[in-house]
Amino acid sequence: MIIFFSMAGVLYPSQPQSLLDFLAYCRIPRFESVMRDFPDVDIVICAD
Repeated sequence: MIIFFSMAGVLYPSQPQSLLDFLAYCRIPRFESVMRDFPDVDIVICAD
């Protein structure tokens, strides 16, 4: 399986509490945690 993943709007909250939340993609740890449960999935990352 392949996941085509657009980082924009996914790894940061829709209503960031600070500019740092928005810029730092604060949800990366959650994404990594979830994807560890699916080692056979390939990911294609699309970023602007």
